[in-house]
Amino acid sequence: YSGIQETALYYLTVSEFKEEGYSSAYGGESVRVNGSVLDGSIQWSSQEGLLRFIISDG
Repeated sequence: YSGIQETALYYLTVSEFKEEGYSSAYGGESVRVNGSVLDGSIQWSSQEGLLRFIISDG
């Protein structure tokens, strides 16, 4: 039973994520956001190891 609780994630739409606000609603817990990546919005920085993109409810 405890293993299930440890691996549970919140699953949200983009709108829900924006409405609720990540830091206040989930306090650092992992979440999954379902959406479509906008064409041309993907940016990769190999120096920082950071991938950025914009998603929408699509």
